[in-house]
Amino acid sequence: FATLRNGAVRLAYELLGTAGGLPIVLTPGGVSTRHKLRNLAVELLETANRMGIHLQLLLWDRRNMGNSSLAFGEDPLNIEEAKDLHALVHHLGLAPVVLFGSSAGARISLHLAHAF
Repeated sequence: FATLRNGAVRLAYELLGTAGGLPIVLTPGGVSTRHKLRNLAVELLETANRMGIHLQLLLWDRRNMGNSSLAFGEDPLNIEEAKDLHALVHHLGLAPVVLFGSSAGARISLHLAHAF
């Protein structure tokens, strides 16, 4: 995995799949880490490969989760996490992306889509 520093926050992430493929961001919910979505990511990649579709999946640990750092911001947590994800997507040159999130990950995805 790799990390990106967004201000005072260090974000852990990993990219799976084919560079230049359709970028899909998988955001875990609750107190889950990117590892919780790994099986889904592998299934997506295998299915897409059988169909001749190239995907590039971004799995990341939200702030205060997994290998990302502990950090608090001025805005509500989901807003801060949407800003983190925006910075990460642009740092990696993936925009525009398809967003997928479960629970809190869905809220973060919606905030990102609305704000940016």
